[in-house]
Order: sequence, then C-alpha cells, then structure tokens
Amino acid sequence: MIIRYNKKYNIHIALTITIFIIFFLVTNSNQLSNEISILQDVMNSQSVEINSLNDQIRFLNESLSKTNSSLEIVEKERNILEFDYSNLRDETLDLINDVDEYKKEISESLDWYKMNSILDDSSDQENIKMYIDNHCFDVDDECRIKLGCFWLINSEKLDLEYIYDYTPSGDKISSISEIIENGGGDCEDYSLLFKAEYNYALSQCDGNAIILEGWKYPEDGDNEIKYWATFRKSWYIDDVVRVDITENVFPNIVCGSLYDPNIEEISGHCMIAFTTQRIETISDLKYLNDAPLIEPQDGSYQGKINNENSEVYLLNEDTWYDNSVTSWIDSVITDTDYFLFSYDELDWNSYSLFESLLEKSEWKIISMLDE
Repeated sequence: MIIRYNKKYNIHIALTITIFIIFFLVTNSNQLSNEISILQDVMNSQSVEINSLNDQIRFLNESLSKTNSSLEIVEKERNILEFDYSNLRDETLDLINDVDEYKKEISESLDWYKMNSILDDSSDQENIKMYIDNHCFDVDDECRIKLGCFWLINSEKLDLEYIYDYTPSGDKISSISEIIENGGGDCEDYSLLFKAEYNYALSQCDGNAIILEGWKYPEDGDNEIKYWATFRKSWYIDDVVRVDITENVFPNIVCGSLYDPNIEEISGHCMIAFTTQRIETISDLKYLNDAPLIEPQDGSYQGKINNENSEVYLLNEDTWYDNSVTSWIDSVITDTDYFLFSYDELDWNSYSLFESLLEKSEWKIISMLDE
C-alpha cells in the first residue's frame, strides 16, 4: 500500500490545532487575569489591614512606653512612700513614747497633789497634828474648826514666813515637807499647807456636824469682838467679827488675780474656797458659786465667789469679756486634781482630763499603726 502525503490536509490540521491552542490560551489568560485581579484586591485589603495593624502596634508601643514611664514614676513614689512611712512610723513610735511620758508626768502630778492634801507620819508633821489637836478644833455635839488657828501654828509654832514668789522647785508648788524645810513659801505653798492641816482637823470630826470659824473686819452694824483664834484661848484677834460657815466644808485652793494682803493689792495670789460638794470633774466647778473664801495666811473671811461682797469671779467666757471684773480665779487645786482655765479656748481643763485625752490619743495612734 502506498501512503501519499497530503500536504493540504496536514496544513489544515495544524491550523486547527493552532487555533485551538490560541483559543485555550486566550480563555485561560482571561481567567488568570481575573484571578490576578482578585489576588490584587486581596493584597490591597491585606495591605490596609497591615497598615492598620502597624498603626496599632505603634500606638501600643507608645502606650507601653508611657506605661513604663508611669511605672517608673509609681515605683519612685512607692519608694518615697515606703521611706516616708518608715519615718512616720518611727516618729509615731516616738510620739507614743512622748504620750506615755506626759501621762506619767500627769499621773505623778495627780499623785503628788493627793499625797500633799494630808499630813504624813513624819516627825515634823506629827508635831503639827499635835498642835492642831490641842488648839484648832473642838468636838462636842458638833465639830468646830477655827480656821485662823492654822496661821498661828504656822507662824508661832513652826516659825514659817511668807516668802514672796518663793519657788525652790522652779514653777512647781513646794511639798509640805519642803515648805517646813525651807521655813516658808509663797501663797500657793501656804494654801497647800493650810489645806492639809484643815483636812487633818476635818478627819477628827467623827461624823459630827461641822462648823468652820473664820473672822473678818467689821462693817456697818457689826458688833466687834475679841476673837479667840484657838480653843485654849492662847491667841486672839481684837476688834473683829466672827464668821461661821456651815455645809461648805470641802477645801479647794483657788488662784488667780486676787487681793494679796502682803502687798495690799490685787495680784497673783491664792486662797481657800470651801464647797458643799467635792470637786472631781470640770462640771463640779459649779459648786464654787457662792463658796466662802478664806485667806490661808490668817484665816480671814474674804466673801463669796461670784458675789458682790468679794468681787471675785470664777472665769468663764462671760466674765472674761466683762471689763468690770478685776479679780478672778483661773486655777483650782483640789485634793485629787488640778483645774486650769484656758485663755485660748475660754474654757476649763484639768489634769485628769488631759490624762484621759492622752490615753484616747495613744489608742488611736496604736490603731493606725496596726492597720
């Protein structure tokens, strides 16, 4: 068999294949273009997201930097606060120690006033008791105490002298033993000794009705007498008037701007005020109203507190602003406490109140440390 090569047929086939290939390439090219376009859109979208993420990263980096800076500041402040807290704690502990010292001083002061409100068992003070037993009080159906008798014992038996502004213990009142040892003292010292002598006489009254005898210079209508200052009638004061005091039997030292017989003018001075009730709190100072005043250096009656016959007033806000008041009381010493008028607060304070306030403050400070 002879196979003849048909050139025209082969060209036709080749052309057909070529056209098919071209068609295939064109078709796939369009599809590829579409895919490329889609990929381009995806890339653009991802590029936007990447840019957004980069912006967020930059923001977070900036925030981190600020946070780190703030953290450094907080750390420095924390270190400063820890240092300040340590110092504050040390200062607070020192303050607690100071409060304890103040409480101790106040407690010792209160004990001191209590101890010096009575005569002790020393030989010198036992002699004073003997003189008082023999001269100053008489117990029958009633107990009479001659207030001028203590002055005579102090001056004639003990040879004590008034020494103006005598302060051997600095600004503190001398104790009874110091007054005897020093041969006298100032008005506060004499008042303290008078109160202790009186308290001893009072303790011997055995529950009987008590009458206190003072004396005063006569006024219009008074009958002058020779007043015996002792029950043994060994000393007397001529041309005076006897003053009997009943119910007011509790002694209190009152000091302030008062008439001082030593310099014969109003000055810093102390007297004895007798109340119907013991003064134990600031509210008890009301018992000083109309309380009889006795000059401890001679037992003379000086009128009543907050009364025109003495013109001596217990300080309060009203009397402080009253310019007509020229004689006043700004401190009170009882057997157990010391009361002081505050010129800043225009109110009364006391050692026992200070002690209570210090104790409360100490508890608050300790509670703060425990938190």
